[in-house]
Amino acid sequence: MGPVQLVVSGVLTLLVYTMVLFAIYRIFQISADVKEIKALLLKGAKPNTAEASPSMSSQPMSSQTHVQRPSSPVPPLSSPPPSPEALVRAVHAASYEELTADLDK
Repeated sequence: MGPVQLVVSGVLTLLVYTMVLFAIYRIFQISADVKEIKALLLKGAKPNTAEASPSMSSQPMSSQTHVQRPSSPVPPLSSPPPSPEALVRAVHAASYEELTADLDK
């Protein structure tokens, strides 16, 4: 082996070791982030469950007859949504009316 091959081999070895160590460091960093997210989710979930159903924690499970569910945040539609074809026609009619209004001026 020549001296150039020895230098290249040493540099590549150091590069591979550096990449492996960096990968291990990133794995530990990701695991710490996941633990923090888990702790925040668990911390945030506990007060919400107590507020959502205070009667559940004070009564035994056998005495509960009805569980109230929170109402839906989205109100129901009074009529079905228009079809895509109807929407395109409405947009075309509105733009056509704007064009004719601009021409009348």
